[in-house]
Amino acid sequence: MRVGVTTYSNLPVTILKEYAYCPRIAYYKLYSVSEPPTESMIYGKIVASKDRLKEILEKAGLKGDVLLDVKVSSRRLGVTGIVDAVIINGTRAKIIEVKNQR
Repeated sequence: MRVGVTTYSNLPVTILKEYAYCPRIAYYKLYSVSEPPTESMIYGKIVASKDRLKEILEKAGLKGDVLLDVKVSSRRLGVTGIVDAVIINGTRAKIIEVKNQR
């Protein structure tokens, strides 16, 4: 008999990142109220407006339909997450993550 064990069907991939940095942060995020968005998360939402992002991608030579805030998951790895954008060109898809570069 196992007492106090919580089972998750899919673990948010950000929890793995937080656990590597500080296990306590991962614990708080799993069992507490969600934390407010970080500065980089807010910046990403501002910069990732569809028109602006499409303009940046076209300058980089990437063309296609742009989808924002796409939920992704892996049954094999048992993780879930949200990517900033996906650009779809025919049958190919590329994941785009917006980063703040200073």
